Order: sequence, then structure tokens, then C-alpha cells
Amino acid sequence: MTKPEVVCCRARGEQLEGDIGPDHVKIRNIHNHYLQDREEQKGETFTGMGKHFLIHDSCATESMGTIVDRSKEHLGTSDIAVIAIRKFLLQCVKALDRGQEPPHIIRTSEQNDLRHVACVVTKTDAGMDPKQYLEKLLIEQKSATAGA
Repeated sequence: MTKPEVVCCRARGEQLEGDIGPDHVKIRNIHNHYLQDREEQKGETFTGMGKHFLIHDSCATESMGTIVDRSKEHLGTSDIAVIAIRKFLLQCVKALDRGQEPPHIIRTSEQNDLRHVACVVTKTDAGMDPKQYLEKLLIEQKSATAGA
């Protein structure tokens, strides 16, 4: 879908964000640069690709490019998280080579019950503590479901 087609769809009030087209391809995709809108990026969203996380995630994973030789890379102190995850992944591969079970692998349907995991997408005041906000939100949700 091209930008002019998107403008027409929006003018007709049609939803586009995470929509899949009749060809079973995401309307916002790598071939149309996820219909990135620089004006939207200036005032509405950081990415300029709508508000649907699926599109942001697709852009990040589909546009990574080729695998590069990381042995020539020079990481600094600000890359501590990158260093830690790479060490962890290498330890997992070595453990697997030794016939050990890698950590955090889900093998049973009981382990795959992740209903306790929540994803909250919302705007909050800049001065609000996110942890306190989530605790308040969870309490309100429990009260609402208990009364229903």
C-alpha cells in the first residue's frame, strides 16, 4: 500500500495500524518503509509508524540487515547489557553441548501458562512513579473483577 492509498483509507475512516491486507501481508511493511510518516514522528509517535506495537517490532526485526562479524567489535562500558546477554547465550550453548538443559526452556503446557504476565501500554504523567502506577492499576483491576 502506498502513502496516497493510506491517506484515502484514513479519509474513509478505515483502520490501518496492524491490519493485514487481502494478500495476507501487513499493510505497513518493509517494502513501503512501514509507511513511516515524518510529520507523525515530530508530534505524535517516536517511530512515525502508527501506534501498533506489531509494526514497531516488525520494523526492528525485519530491518536488522546482515549478520556481521562481532569479533572485530569494540564494546565499551555502556554496552554492559550487550556483553552480559552474549555471555549468557554462550554459556547456554556450551551447556547444551555438554548435554545439559539450557535455562528458561518451556517444555510442558503447565510451564507455558503465562497468564500472570501483563503488558500495559498507557501514558502517565512524567512525575508519576511507574511501579506505583502499576500497583494501583492492578489493585483497581482486582477490585473490578471481584465485584463483577
